[in-house]
Amino acid sequence: NAAHTGVSTVAYRPVGVVAAITAFNYPLLIGLTKIGAALAMGCTTVLLSSPQAPMAVMLLNALVRRAGFPEGVVNLLAGAADVGRALTSHPDVDKVSFTGSVGVGQSVLQQAAQGLRGAVLELGGKSAAILLPGVDYQQYAFSLHARYARNAGQGCGSPTRILVEESRYAEFIAASREVYPRITVGDPRDPATIVGPVVSAAQRERIEAMLARATAQGATIVAGGGRPALRKGWLLNPALVGGLDNQSELAREEVFGPVSVVLTYRSVEQAVQIANDSELGLKAYLFGSKDECLRLAPQLRVGTVQINGGSPLRPDAPMTGCKLSGLGSEWGLDGLREFLVPQHID
Repeated sequence: NAAHTGVSTVAYRPVGVVAAITAFNYPLLIGLTKIGAALAMGCTTVLLSSPQAPMAVMLLNALVRRAGFPEGVVNLLAGAADVGRALTSHPDVDKVSFTGSVGVGQSVLQQAAQGLRGAVLELGGKSAAILLPGVDYQQYAFSLHARYARNAGQGCGSPTRILVEESRYAEFIAASREVYPRITVGDPRDPATIVGPVVSAAQRERIEAMLARATAQGATIVAGGGRPALRKGWLLNPALVGGLDNQSELAREEVFGPVSVVLTYRSVEQAVQIANDSELGLKAYLFGSKDECLRLAPQLRVGTVQINGGSPLRPDAPMTGCKLSGLGSEWGLDGLREFLVPQHID
């Protein structure tokens, strides 16, 4: 063709309408990052709140209007599962972004697939924290326990399986008991509070039932446990549970409360094997020399590896889940690309 210029171009276009569903644990953080990424790529959005935390999203609606977004660019909804199904299966929706549990995420993916829509899923985690041989437990004990206790343990990346050398188990328990009194439970409006209330009375009862089943099967709460002596709020003291193996319910299932189990290993290779022995693969934590941690990181089948506590929140880096922890990426350039589709012009 004499008119052909010989130039071939690939342009990246907005995917279209994005249906975003936020979770109850961080409704504004999760919701705003979903909206922001989609808008930055030229997409319009419909954000649905978790049915357990609708008010934050509804209050956000007033700010969206005040900011002057054109009508129809940012839309906010509240509702239960029926609203979610209607949204994810709507013919005008081009892509779905969901954060929540594995079970609901699987349903969302099935609904989106009916219209051959793409989906980004950020689901559960059962993150392992490996304290390598020779690590100073005193140095990391408080930050490690505070990490899974904060936000009442309602965080998918919490280190809820702690792996220590078998020969140093008692040493780790002693260090943990020493720092546990510093993990303040109480009013979330108090800056000193680390552990506020869980989302509902039913959630507190679920967590307590899981702990009761574990202790009935021979586990021991080696630090913390019980309820605080406070009259208001669905509060729980953080709990560190010992005497379990990696096949126990507390080591397999996401508790979504301020609870972690401590497991033991005899070799670093066994520790990595235990960490990978999970259906979930969101995060892992390594504590030890940086060179040793960097050597082990590729062996861990997770989307994020944090070394010696890592850095504060990094929205410029991708958050990706392996196995049942998710599909696609959020945050970073990879998260932005989720809302683009290539168009070849030849």
